[in-house]
Amino acid sequence: MNLPAIIIANSFGLALLISLLVSNILTHQRRNYDDKLFMVLILIFMAANIIEPLTFISDGRPGAFFRFINLWGTVYLYTANIVSGLVWCMYVDFKLYKDMDHLKRNLPLYSIFPAMGAIALIANLIHPYLFMVDENNVFVRLKWCWIMYAMIFMAVGIAIWIYYNYRRIHGKVSFFPVWIFMIPVIAGSLIQGFIYGISTAWPAAAIGVSALHISLQNQKSFIDPLTGLYNRLFLEHTLAVAGGMKYYGIMLDINYFKRINDEYGHSTGDRALNKAAELLSHAVTTKGSVFRYAGDEYVIMLETDSESDVIETERRIRESAEKFSAESTEPYTISFSMGHAKLEKNDTEDEFLRKIDKAMYVDKKKMHEEAGR
Repeated sequence: MNLPAIIIANSFGLALLISLLVSNILTHQRRNYDDKLFMVLILIFMAANIIEPLTFISDGRPGAFFRFINLWGTVYLYTANIVSGLVWCMYVDFKLYKDMDHLKRNLPLYSIFPAMGAIALIANLIHPYLFMVDENNVFVRLKWCWIMYAMIFMAVGIAIWIYYNYRRIHGKVSFFPVWIFMIPVIAGSLIQGFIYGISTAWPAAAIGVSALHISLQNQKSFIDPLTGLYNRLFLEHTLAVAGGMKYYGIMLDINYFKRINDEYGHSTGDRALNKAAELLSHAVTTKGSVFRYAGDEYVIMLETDSESDVIETERRIRESAEKFSAESTEPYTISFSMGHAKLEKNDTEDEFLRKIDKAMYVDKKKMHEEAGR
């Protein structure tokens, strides 16, 4: 056991986590449920990075105090593994689906292995078979200790299943690379599991959660805060890396949106923008992404070379808007002017946006002419 190396490793992990905690507090990232779960992970990992070196310091030292630290510190570390696995599964679910009812329905599934781990840990306190602290206050791994590691990896497996099941149903996921968190955690746990006397698991967890935090901050810079859609900055990024890929673009705006703002106020106008974003998102398949371009203007990028896919998407959008307008109790109706064009290989970003903007205004002019008849 290299005690200075253990202290340094855990201190490094603790420093990372304190930085994350301070950043989240200063930026008020504690309002949403996923933010709260993320904070819980940070706090669990902070305590583990403090407690783990204390258990190593206490190992083999005589006296009731050091025995208490060694035994109950180890109990905390095993409990932290169990609880953090459950919290991580909950976080992945809510981050992807953004639906509390979906999380509640699946919570029993996510709780199976943590519950088994908790039962195993309680049983160990009655009759040690996972670990013990012997009469000399020395921590000893027992032959069934692998059970707790298995529980950890089962929880990781559930999180992976949540992620890939979501991708199967809804398509690719941007800015939430779960592996950026799980690879350090898996590697750190395996190394520490096979080599007792070193500390890699909890510092690795700190690295993983820090890397995930950076990715999530990138997400915030590409998301429109009002509608939750991708913003113009990410549209520019998409067009910049789209060379050689098959894309059609659709530009849309809400007909008579100024009238909604003037007659019912800007808060109602914001509701209309959000409802329009919802209608567009539901009408677009996994082949497409929706962007808020500016004001009441939206852009849809469809990864296809078939114009029939585009026409079908426009049909679904019109049907969704008509259904909302017929059934809603809101004082406004929603309809769109829209136009599309293919992204050609030699198109610049400005040329492409001008093409779909021009196509949209052809549709808008036609709509006004028909309304004036």
